[in-house]
Amino acid sequence: MNMDGSDCYPVFQSQNQDFYPTWNMDGSKILFFGGPNYGSLYQQSPLENATDKIELIKFYYGDDPEWLISPSGGFSMSPGGKLVGVNSSVKLFGILGITPSVGKSGVIVLLPSTANQKYESPVFSPDGSKIAFASIITDSNGGQTVSVNSINPDGTNLTELVKVKTFDAKIRWGGCGL
Repeated sequence: MNMDGSDCYPVFQSQNQDFYPTWNMDGSKILFFGGPNYGSLYQQSPLENATDKIELIKFYYGDDPEWLISPSGGFSMSPGGKLVGVNSSVKLFGILGITPSVGKSGVIVLLPSTANQKYESPVFSPDGSKIAFASIITDSNGGQTVSVNSINPDGTNLTELVKVKTFDAKIRWGGCGL
């Protein structure tokens, strides 16, 4: 679709619900998740009636009912093809690192969440060396502390970048950083 709304066409049509479309790093593919039951994460070209849709990771495997990806927001892809997303299921609770197309063995928890903390909008830096995300901690009175943080792609070097009063947006890297 052009910026003025012209030349709009569907790149994929399904009877399932599809969520959180986003671009890969070079803008050549669209990432989205959806499908029946617990669904999967897919990638495809942004062409009308594209035929190159591939499954990057399933969100549920019947042989391990406790292993479940329950996405909270979208996914981000590094220049090297790794994925990051937020998960809210019990066994995999926190920011996930995903190596596509290798199944469960390609999924690790980079940064675990706690009962009173949730993460939002993880996104790779343009060079893939950092992941920025929002952290929202809720105290026993319902008050929230929100901060923008970063980690290395292996989950190390947790750094608080800034505290903010509220968070109702997606984090994006700009030409000069966050």
